[in-house]
Amino acid sequence: LDACLYYNTSQLDKKIKLTLLYETLCPDCQEFILNTLQRYVWKYGQDFVDFNLIPYGNARRTQLNNTWTIQCQHGPVECALNKLHGCAISKLVYVGKWFPLIVCLEEAAKLKMDPDAAFLLCSKKKKLDQTLSIAIYKCANGVEGDLIQLQMAEITENVKPHPHYFVPWILISDLSTAQLQIYQNGF
Repeated sequence: LDACLYYNTSQLDKKIKLTLLYETLCPDCQEFILNTLQRYVWKYGQDFVDFNLIPYGNARRTQLNNTWTIQCQHGPVECALNKLHGCAISKLVYVGKWFPLIVCLEEAAKLKMDPDAAFLLCSKKKKLDQTLSIAIYKCANGVEGDLIQLQMAEITENVKPHPHYFVPWILISDLSTAQLQIYQNGF
């Protein structure tokens, strides 16, 4: 009983960590982000959920002569968008800033918008500070974005206890189980 009381008080006011493994051009990921995540979890659970998005998905990385190459399931445009998402999350830090931008970028990707045009539109639409917009753009088109993608790869490749089999793939409190995936269609 003491252990239960300790657990209850130690968890008081702590948010549930929700991690989403996804890729930017995957139709199921877009559906999950734009519908389930935005309309329900974000709208009603912001105060209770700590959001963590990992834009890498089913990409594969290979190393040759100390140089990493990443191949994305849906091609080079998806790799560019994954980097853009990773840089936005990294640079904007606060979920209240980056999540609306990610939603806007996913809406644009669903309409098959060019990544640069989508970023320009969404950064204006979400009223991003020009300095931050430039920093995100430089990151997405440079070495920093490559390094962030390698971090996303590392996280994705090391989820436990179950590796991801498909995307979108959710983790709760850093735990990855196949059983959790049934909740994707109705949080």
